[in-house]
Amino acid sequence: GREKTVPKKYPGVENGMLLVEGSKDTVVLGTNKNDAKVDETPEMKVLLDYDYWMDIQKVTCKDFMSVMKESTLAKVLVCKPDSLPIVNVTFFDAVLYANRKSKNEQRATVYEYSGMEFDKIGRCVNLKGFSFHLDRDGFRLPTEAEWVKAASMK
Repeated sequence: GREKTVPKKYPGVENGMLLVEGSKDTVVLGTNKNDAKVDETPEMKVLLDYDYWMDIQKVTCKDFMSVMKESTLAKVLVCKPDSLPIVNVTFFDAVLYANRKSKNEQRATVYEYSGMEFDKIGRCVNLKGFSFHLDRDGFRLPTEAEWVKAASMK
């Protein structure tokens, strides 16, 4: 018979999430080049003096739809097959997803807001009074510096 290959467990991976150790790393964002676009300047150095967890894969259609099933957007968004990453959502849709996932897992929500605005198909285009609390243990979007650090890992 044929033997099954069992993937090795990667150090720092737990429940589909990777532990990214800040290790007091400094991440460089932006540039000071003269020909750079305005939104790419100035160069900034960001100190990551904390560890954080990050999903090892993008949020799939299935994950998004199961968490956001009560939303207007989930009822009209075409997202097939289930294994594809979710697309055609806004930053604020992602925030609402993170908060709902946090609540579903009995965690504190990271994002707070006082009101929501949606476009004609149900995408969230604004959260009034938007604020976030990085000290809470809920799900959230990574910062740009956190993305850069995670992308640099091999």
